[in-house]
Amino acid sequence: MKYILIIGRANDGKSTTMEAVCKLLKPLKIQRLNVPSKKLEEQESTVSILNGTYVINVNGKIILVVAGAPTEQGFSITVIIKICIELDIKIDWALVSMRSFERSNGFHTRMELEQYGECILEERIWRINNPQFNDTDAWKSRINKIVNLIDNDD
Repeated sequence: MKYILIIGRANDGKSTTMEAVCKLLKPLKIQRLNVPSKKLEEQESTVSILNGTYVINVNGKIILVVAGAPTEQGFSITVIIKICIELDIKIDWALVSMRSFERSNGFHTRMELEQYGECILEERIWRINNPQFNDTDAWKSRINKIVNLIDNDD
């Protein structure tokens, strides 16, 4: 598994970044991973990918999207990946958000991910203070960089 780690403080745009990336990737299928019940729930293709965990299919690539940081969701990335393994989901890529400082005991997202794959990009993000943030060059650059890494992986 290859992964991209998006790091930022609360309300810096981690989840919004994930949603924008997923929209540009144009997934063929979106499923929400209900971590407590260990089940995948089908989602409409127009669903917002915010503050949760999703499995998307993009041209045959299975991508785990942890849009809400594990500390925010209350489940470590190890728990999330183990559930995927139990459900026989073969993850090609993971997009994982992470708080800048994980203050909750038992959360070591960066370290845990190293056991499961190769980090392709670690992107530290900051809030773009502009009401039209999605029209800024900084935003477009952030999103395109991530999308291109996944799209150009064969």
